[in-house]
Amino acid sequence: MKIYLTVLAVFLTPVLYGQVEHNFTMGPNNTTCDSLDTQDMDNAQLIEEVRNTKFRYQEQLKISRYKSPRQLWFYSCDGKTGYLVAKETEDEEIIYPNVSIGDWNELLESTDPILAYKRIKDSME
Repeated sequence: MKIYLTVLAVFLTPVLYGQVEHNFTMGPNNTTCDSLDTQDMDNAQLIEEVRNTKFRYQEQLKISRYKSPRQLWFYSCDGKTGYLVAKETEDEEIIYPNVSIGDWNELLESTDPILAYKRIKDSME
């Protein structure tokens, strides 16, 4: 009976928790984000430029293979604001500049990261 209740509790627990894959901080002397120039870039170019830049703070959150967004990345030079890259589908990624570290941390700590992401997305549009 005890095993049955434990298994039942596991299935009734929400399954939208994300998984933090990568988290590191490096000193400013090892970064190249001061030279990042994002003027006149489209979405794809900006994402490529951000990914080729060494940031002081980077984190990745995997959410789901089947829901949107599937994965999120946060890149920051100053640890206060940064770029949020969202993998919406297998072929589509979107970048949001000037996302606060507070919004990112709220998303990481949320029991529903998809809803937290949608709040950030709505505030950027």
